[in-house]
Amino acid sequence: PFDRIFILTFNTEAEADAAINILSKTNGVVFAEKHSQPTMDNDVHYINGDQWYLNNNGANGGVVGADINAEGAWAIYTGNTNNTIAIIDNGVEITHEDLSGKASGDTPVGYSHGTSVAGVAAARANNTLGIRGVDWNAQILSKSVRDSNDNWLGDNVAAQKIVDAVNEGADVLNCSWSSTVNSSTLAVAFAYAYRANRITVATMGNTGVQETRYPGAFPNVMAVGATQNDDTHSPYSTTGTHIDVVAPGGTGSTNEEDIITTTTNNNYLYTSGTSFAAPQVAGLASLLEGYNSNLDNNDIRQIIRLSADDNIVPGHDNQYGFGRINAGRALEFI
Repeated sequence: PFDRIFILTFNTEAEADAAINILSKTNGVVFAEKHSQPTMDNDVHYINGDQWYLNNNGANGGVVGADINAEGAWAIYTGNTNNTIAIIDNGVEITHEDLSGKASGDTPVGYSHGTSVAGVAAARANNTLGIRGVDWNAQILSKSVRDSNDNWLGDNVAAQKIVDAVNEGADVLNCSWSSTVNSSTLAVAFAYAYRANRITVATMGNTGVQETRYPGAFPNVMAVGATQNDDTHSPYSTTGTHIDVVAPGGTGSTNEEDIITTTTNNNYLYTSGTSFAAPQVAGLASLLEGYNSNLDNNDIRQIIRLSADDNIVPGHDNQYGFGRINAGRALEFI
């Protein structure tokens, strides 16, 4: 609408104000003003830095870059609505403002664990609300394996839920739970998912010692440990030779150093644990599969391993595995 628009740069606010005063009185100048400097209003907990695990700005004792480099991934790809992440947990509040319209299946029994896991993996982005998930666009399929008293429903029930999730089209399965028991019943179900070319992600556990825990220790499941906002090992995170990678899980202090995510009653909370590191890997696996559907589950597992930031202990080790995941580098690989 104007013949010319000039952009001028000044060293100080005072110089800019003086120039605006002069220009405003000059014939032929319609207006002179400073840039408005708007703030982003989308996904408030992401924009204000609360989701340090996605983009760490160094606040609250954190280290810049001690995150999964989500922005690097999103610059390439933000997900596919045809992809589905199964949350094998205790149910998901499918009406939550950051999950509604993309979540289906079993609703919560007991506390909010499954809802919080789902938010980390795939909460909506750019909807002016709450948080962002790693895969903005993936669908969520909830399968509950616990009762209202938070008791395990049994290996046979969980095995059937895993098989059902595969048969209902889940591309990635997230299991934020673990046990020292090597269950043949569960092993058969996870083998079924593997043979169907699905990616299964599970936790290392929160015991703080070195031990073998399942399903993460099954050879066809990715095992994920946890790190803090300075990229160091979370003290509670179980260690072991079967660990694949780590992702941010927080300190256990339930404050800004932990993982903010969705919770029941349409709310948000800070929480911590390998339970919330695993869905970051599940979200990344979904991004990779959505970007290139020709990748098989072994390809995706290896890309996540090879692209990880192996900054602390070179090579594979029992605390960090192959390193802390780097979503941006993983997408760059393909």
